[in-house]
Amino acid sequence: MIIKEKLSGYLDISILVLFTLQISSLNFSIALSSISFVLWLLLWLYKITLIKKINIGSALKTEIKYVLIFIGLFILFDFISRMVGGFQASSVEGLRRHLLFAVFLFTVFSINSRERLLKVITIIFIVTALISLYELIIYSTSVQELMKQKEWGYIRIDYFTHPLTQGQIKMLVLLFMLPLLFSKEKLPVNRKILLALLVPIFISMFLTQSRNVYLGFGAALIIYGFIENKKLLAIFVVCAVAFWFIAPENFKSRIESIVDINQPSNRARIEMWKVSKDIFLDYPFFGLGERVHHFEEIYSQYKKIDPENWGEGTHLHNNLLMIVVQFGIFGLAAFMGIFISIFLKQIKFYRLEQDRLNKLIILGSILVMVSFHIAGIFDYNYRDQKIAPFLLFFIAIPFTIFKLRNRDG
Repeated sequence: MIIKEKLSGYLDISILVLFTLQISSLNFSIALSSISFVLWLLLWLYKITLIKKINIGSALKTEIKYVLIFIGLFILFDFISRMVGGFQASSVEGLRRHLLFAVFLFTVFSINSRERLLKVITIIFIVTALISLYELIIYSTSVQELMKQKEWGYIRIDYFTHPLTQGQIKMLVLLFMLPLLFSKEKLPVNRKILLALLVPIFISMFLTQSRNVYLGFGAALIIYGFIENKKLLAIFVVCAVAFWFIAPENFKSRIESIVDINQPSNRARIEMWKVSKDIFLDYPFFGLGERVHHFEEIYSQYKKIDPENWGEGTHLHNNLLMIVVQFGIFGLAAFMGIFISIFLKQIKFYRLEQDRLNKLIILGSILVMVSFHIAGIFDYNYRDQKIAPFLLFFIAIPFTIFKLRNRDG
């Protein structure tokens, strides 16, 4: 019995270390992240299968029931869409990416103390800040030379991955940590250090020049300001207006392009959204299946002329449209069910929570949810396997807090 308890303890630490490494290393190495993910998942499955030390609790079962049902339905409709869409041979193989839901499940069921949760959050935050600082150093040494070759609007931080991906990772981390900056509770990181680390993340996020990130971050910040910190919102608005008046024209042009329908990438998105209607009408119920490496061929058939812009047709640059053309209306309903059910629980837990630190942690999770889906109006960010683990970890945390509160209560 003692040996079994010791083994369980060693496994807990090993799994948590590998879990933290998986998420934090997405900032700079998908290979290291993937290896870490496979290792902790195997260890976790071994633990819950053979040692069987996992306690869900009746209260948590009730709160998470519909989330799990919708996840199961989404995986089922994905499988069906592949079968009816002519991708039978890859149907099982293609479902592997749903293993990322294990990030959500592990966070909810197996992180068993707020102290450990805060340590994981802190490490992910510090790694993101250090990577951002490194990127800013590289950027500062090369931007002047690059500006001789092309306009500033096309110089984007993309040293470790695509700027859209990098920008959204920074957005999620930044927004989750923002409420904690104003907490009076004891944190693993001093508030002055926390603020100092937030600055490079924000600047590097801005320099990815990802316009959907600007929209997602801005919308979430407005929500945070109205709910929790109107003073910060006012300061941000004043700084934004001041920046607009003093910033060089080339800094403003990228932001202005958000509402320019004639801007090439905006025009491409509008064209893709039009084409998606025709695809959906031909495959309304179960979609055409997830054709990651073949979707551009399908898109070209429906558009009937060659794509005019680079990247057009690789996907539809919109979460809901891409889900519905691939998995049909049933898949879309299950997909929306997952996030709506989680969002409703986030709101419920936020309102019920009395502990100030817990409340701010849950608010950070809500901001992550809102910003991700607003950014997803203009990008298929759900499919990005570098962004998804961050999202699934952050939106699972309110359930973890609920579990810990009910266990301790």
